[in-house]
Amino acid sequence: MFRLKDTQHQNTAEFLSSAIRIAEYYGFSSLEEAGKLPRLKEVVLVNPVEKRKIPSAAECESGMVFARRDERALVSAAKRCLSSLRDTGSRLLGRQSPSASRERSNVPSVVLELHVVGSSGAVAEALLIVVADAIAAEAGIKQRVLSINSIGSTDSSNRFVRDIGIYLRKHIESISPTLRPRVGDDPLGVLIQLIERGHPATPRAPQSMEYLTEDERRKFWNLLEYLEDMADSKAIAEAKKKGGPMITHAELKARLGL
Repeated sequence: MFRLKDTQHQNTAEFLSSAIRIAEYYGFSSLEEAGKLPRLKEVVLVNPVEKRKIPSAAECESGMVFARRDERALVSAAKRCLSSLRDTGSRLLGRQSPSASRERSNVPSVVLELHVVGSSGAVAEALLIVVADAIAAEAGIKQRVLSINSIGSTDSSNRFVRDIGIYLRKHIESISPTLRPRVGDDPLGVLIQLIERGHPATPRAPQSMEYLTEDERRKFWNLLEYLEDMADSKAIAEAKKKGGPMITHAELKARLGL
């Protein structure tokens, strides 16, 4: 989320114009404009390569974990993007929409969505991160923080969070009274707080990398490699080895393994 007062832009329209220009530079096109393009005819190749199946919206949605309620609206937009892909072949799509959060507050806001359709690989996630970072840099935001979690799928995430809760309950007496009530409901949030406070028990806490499958770990490592130009390569290498929280240089901080 960008607050207009934190940028060098005078108004929302100016910020959006800059953000859209940057997205278009990286190959994104408007979802609305893509929908107006003529439908592509299917072409049969002489030496066809194996076609990678694009998962259905239902398959994707079943494995999603939403950090905020606002993110649920992205599912319907993703379905529209998938439909546009079938019609036009465009894989990099974006759109503007009013934020649903305005219903719960009086602060007006606008959402700019960017979607990479048809790819579940780390390169898609890296592209979105690179574009978001470029938009933030152009807006004049000097301190930019990238938080990456290596928790993986819903199953591996649940196992990790469960073991974090068990571990914290073993050390409940050493946890501050203000954090103790949250151990049952938000063990991961409590762990992050303890790490930031330098709690002596955190180095022995379960590490998220240990809970990833081979495919999940490979995807996470690939993402780190794609981002090596953005962050300190030594910290990236250390994160691959340990899977624990690391902080890179001040220009772009990557919190890895939280």
